[in-house]
Amino acid sequence: MHSLNHFLTAFTINYALFANKTGLATILIWSLLFGVFVDLDIILSPFFGVRGTKVRTWFQEPFGLAIVGIPLALLSVWVFNTTLYAQLILYSWASHIVLDYFAVHTVRPWLPFSKKEYVVGIFSRIFENKNKKVQVRNTKHSFGACSLFGRQICVSEWWFTTGMFLVFVVVLYAKLIL
Repeated sequence: MHSLNHFLTAFTINYALFANKTGLATILIWSLLFGVFVDLDIILSPFFGVRGTKVRTWFQEPFGLAIVGIPLALLSVWVFNTTLYAQLILYSWASHIVLDYFAVHTVRPWLPFSKKEYVVGIFSRIFENKNKKVQVRNTKHSFGACSLFGRQICVSEWWFTTGMFLVFVVVLYAKLIL
């Protein structure tokens, strides 16, 4: 998924759960750090001459959450003497991983133990060329990947963005008005 969706989803979840416990800036910063910057290697790849890469590392898979995210969350409990930051880390990172599995691309959930790839997702990339159909590799390890009962049903990621923005507005309304 696009960074905008990662941020909007992590921020909406964290704001809905923790707006009464901490400030907006805290939610904003932690949602950005652990909802978006999990993809820092992909975000910075054009600056290192690796353009257009969609290579996922173990850091963006469930193993990364288990090996790095959970220890960081536990460390934050020790450092800040509260579970608030641990929850912000875990919800943001977990939402990132879940969203990546909704977008159409190859994932490797068992990294670093297995490099077996699976094609998953129902949302096509935001910045995909509109004249080109979504290309999904035909593999026996394909789950979702724009086909349901043998029919192509890829949905533009913009629909997800729009829906998530509406959810954010409802959450904001509920927290501020109600």
